[in-house]
Amino acid sequence: MRAHAAEQEISAVETTLGFTVNCEDGGYATLSRGDTWLHLDLASALRLPARLRHVPGQGSAQVFCDDVDALHEEFHTQEARI
Repeated sequence: MRAHAAEQEISAVETTLGFTVNCEDGGYATLSRGDTWLHLDLASALRLPARLRHVPGQGSAQVFCDDVDALHEEFHTQEARI
């Protein structure tokens, strides 16, 4: 997954929001911070022709946490792109 834009996004989540990368494998990554987990999936986007890979909606993210509203507010406060 650490290919250009994906690497930048993961780095931003690590640096700005304090998450740790637990797993990266061919377009899929999991990151965690305490009991909060993020699953980022670009694998399906990476199988598209290059001209379509940056079209919005080609990847997915799953968030596992106890209070998603508080997490959203934190991301907003940190000016994280979500």
